[in-house]
Amino acid sequence: MTTIEEPYFMSNPEWYTCIDVTTEDFPEDGRGYHLTDKAPQEAIDSYNEFYGLLEDPALTYAAAEAS
Repeated sequence: MTTIEEPYFMSNPEWYTCIDVTTEDFPEDGRGYHLTDKAPQEAIDSYNEFYGLLEDPALTYAAAEAS
């Protein structure tokens, strides 16, 4: 099994918000995390990399095939 490290943007709770699906509607973009205005460029880059990997159809397909 592969272990994935916590993305850098999650290292500071002031840099992101998390959707509470029990009390909020899921956003149209389908993302549970969103950056705040306090996120520095390194956190923005980390966020984009994180969702780039999650939303890559080739990786999603490969993960489904592996399970």
